[in-house]
Amino acid sequence: VNGHPGQEPARVGTSIVDMGTGMWAALGVVAALRERDRTGRAVEVTTALFETALTWVSYHAAGFFGDGEVPQPQGSGTAMIAPYQAFPTADGYAMIAAGSDTLFRRMTDALGDPALAADPRFADNPARVRHRAELVALISALTQRLKTADVLERLRAAGVPAAPILGIDRVLEEPQTAASGMLLTAPHPRLANYRTVGLPIRWDRRRPGVRRVPPLLGEHSADVLTWLGYTLDDVRNLQTQGVVH
Repeated sequence: VNGHPGQEPARVGTSIVDMGTGMWAALGVVAALRERDRTGRAVEVTTALFETALTWVSYHAAGFFGDGEVPQPQGSGTAMIAPYQAFPTADGYAMIAAGSDTLFRRMTDALGDPALAADPRFADNPARVRHRAELVALISALTQRLKTADVLERLRAAGVPAAPILGIDRVLEEPQTAASGMLLTAPHPRLANYRTVGLPIRWDRRRPGVRRVPPLLGEHSADVLTWLGYTLDDVRNLQTQGVVH
């Protein structure tokens, strides 16, 4: 389901299955601890990368179970709503989420073509989904004449959800990023300006800071190996042999 129609598959931009499996494992552990508190019985918690990947496509599977149609790649869009995707502008792309009939009418007014909302092909969301290709072409013709900032200004003034498509450099510079407090700093023995992205969770409105910075390769080899029972001579021999750093 990733990628654009008729093109090769595309990888999701981040390791969502790996991180998601860790999240499910943590949630399972918390649920198991609560179960132990309630019943006094311990349980084994297991999960798997494949199971997480399957969970992430649960609504695609639900659609297939319902109508037997195999979901196709939608690029930046979603199969169930139109228009709900990135549109080209004069200087980039803008993500537009006109997810209801009311938002669609507001969008067409804001972009200067209210007649689109009166077109029978686009009368409601099911119709817009059926005629997605024609709709995307018509909206793209409108957005391509404007710069991204102009598109966003018009749509946001009309109450239509819209956002720019940004590179990581610009995302980290966004005012919302600064306001969120997600970028953390910490003392680092080798980097003067160490920064990292924090946890997207707050406890009593406080976000946890950085307890320790990432180590160099092999920095803690001696600590770990001696904790496991090796002597310092053992560690030095292993390092000399190239077994560990």
